[in-house]
Amino acid sequence: MEKKYDYSLDAIKGFSCLLMIMAHTGTDFSGSSRSLQIIGGLAPALFFAVSGITSIFQSKKNFLPLLAFYFVFAIMGLSYNALWKPFIWSDPVSDVPQIVAMSVLGIIVLEKYLRPNKYIYLILAILIFTLHFVFTSSIPSFPAKQFFIPEGNYTYFTFIPWFSIFLLGVFAYRSSKFINLISGLFAACLLAAAYFLTPRDTEFLVKYNMSLGYFFLSLLVLFMSFFLFRSIRHYSLKNPLIFFGKHSFLFLYVHVFIIFVITHLKLYSINIYIIWATVLLTTFIGMTAVLWINKYIDKIFDYKLVWIALMMFILLVPAIVHSIGLIVLAETVLGMAFACNYKKLSQILIPIFTFTPKNTNLQPGME
Repeated sequence: MEKKYDYSLDAIKGFSCLLMIMAHTGTDFSGSSRSLQIIGGLAPALFFAVSGITSIFQSKKNFLPLLAFYFVFAIMGLSYNALWKPFIWSDPVSDVPQIVAMSVLGIIVLEKYLRPNKYIYLILAILIFTLHFVFTSSIPSFPAKQFFIPEGNYTYFTFIPWFSIFLLGVFAYRSSKFINLISGLFAACLLAAAYFLTPRDTEFLVKYNMSLGYFFLSLLVLFMSFFLFRSIRHYSLKNPLIFFGKHSFLFLYVHVFIIFVITHLKLYSINIYIIWATVLLTTFIGMTAVLWINKYIDKIFDYKLVWIALMMFILLVPAIVHSIGLIVLAETVLGMAFACNYKKLSQILIPIFTFTPKNTNLQPGME
């Protein structure tokens, strides 16, 4: 019997999209708006957790095509990196697409070859964060370290410690609502203890170089979100959370581009709550328009040459264009094309990297 589609996962991811809007508006606020912006910074905890869950459904497929797909996914995902850091080749670092690719492959390997139970996922997540918290600051530099281990004052995602969030997503998904509730309450106790034990001159919520406070707060939000959203028995397909969650990869490009435009026009003097509402509304309209346009051009993405050309443009634009605005505009358009059609890329790569053994038991006359 086919498993019923779980709309709660789309809703959780959609909620993480709302948090991103609050976190990504690049201005320092005060009072209640600053508190909401801090909460918005927890968006990766939900976005990555659900991404970890979707990978367990892929583990039954052949590994080589999956490896090829996520390798290309990470490369083409540089179009998203370029929205934040247009001259990506001056200092290449990882961002959402690359950490998703690496972590999803990690969980696929676990599921395919080890098949651990849910508590092993929990133990591995805690172990990875503990190793990060204790040792990563003392690990010397090595080539491509910025993709795997945090170093210095940076604003990008690395495999360690963020892989722990993907693992926790699998644990939360495979746990009952009661276990998620208890886990959330326990995380709240750990958060309170960490807050009182952290010296006041130490920053408590450090996002990218995941601090103890940020980790425990992420656990609280993650487990309580799974408890609350999975307690809802029915979701309307017209629910905006479902729309944003279902098209969350496209959301990344559209909302960042709109925020870039608002920043360029220096509109932050407007009330921040109006800014957030404007970004939310225009992102919804923009995504709807892009999806409508894509219906009329999606057939061209059935061809390998189109994907090769798209990847070449994504890689070349930051190298040959010197205008930040033009790079962001070009990479947004290229990235939206990628985000709308990346499932077709998977279909193209599967036959290329799927090898079937040659039949040696041929009947006479069949050679």
